[in-house]
Amino acid sequence: MRFDCIISTYYGGDSIKLNKYTLYLDESLVDKNFFALAGVVIKNDQVDSVDHEVKALKATLWSNLRIHTAESIVLHQMLANQILHGSTQRREKLAKRFGNEYKIFSNRTKYNTLINGVGNIIEKNSLPIIGAAVDAKKVNNLNNLNRPIDSYKIATQIVVENYVNFLVKHEGRGNVILESRATEDDDKTNLAVQSTFYMIKARGTLLFPEYLVQKHLNNVLFRKKTNNDPGLQIADFVPNNFARKIAGKNTNSIGRILLNRRYDGMISKPEYFGVRFIPYI
Repeated sequence: MRFDCIISTYYGGDSIKLNKYTLYLDESLVDKNFFALAGVVIKNDQVDSVDHEVKALKATLWSNLRIHTAESIVLHQMLANQILHGSTQRREKLAKRFGNEYKIFSNRTKYNTLINGVGNIIEKNSLPIIGAAVDAKKVNNLNNLNRPIDSYKIATQIVVENYVNFLVKHEGRGNVILESRATEDDDKTNLAVQSTFYMIKARGTLLFPEYLVQKHLNNVLFRKKTNNDPGLQIADFVPNNFARKIAGKNTNSIGRILLNRRYDGMISKPEYFGVRFIPYI
């Protein structure tokens, strides 16, 4: 779609019914310097299908439990990873905190079933991956900076711009959903993240003027993991691979699927429109 067509569509009002999408995002930090913000785009009419497949995966993992009980368990990649690699004492502490159900991931076969199962859901549903990974140390050295950089803000600007690109090219309007970090007494983290998104929405991005961002980007929402949201659970498995990749570390078995599913801007440029590495890799 040409940019002049986009502008005429905007000024023409709602003559085109926009498709509804949601970008589910999560974040990961590796070795203090390597940060990734990334997730999956799910068309709203795909949510039920993804939910069904996530529940089926849980039923396979916890086949010894009643279906309803298995489906109520929330998937956590890092928790499963910590259980797999942790000492017996560490596993007991994690199980006590999060539930004995997670002990199954001390078995590598179960862990692989989890990881590959999530990868299969992403692949089967052709879920686009959008994100950004930042090497804070390299950014500092490259620009002769002697102060901490805000990796989250850098990544957010890239993610919003590429998500808007996706929405424009798919004649869509979409929300962004992140895991809530709020506690009963403190909502500052959520408010800070929300402020960053809405600042970008108000001012536009490097490539998209504010009116176009506002037309296509709807709300930034927060949900707790305990809500058992299928989109957030899938997103939980995305950013760590990219944080590890920019850190030069090995990724897990769905790393290739995640690379292949990066949004490419419809011009075969996944390294730019899908998951961008800052400053480079």
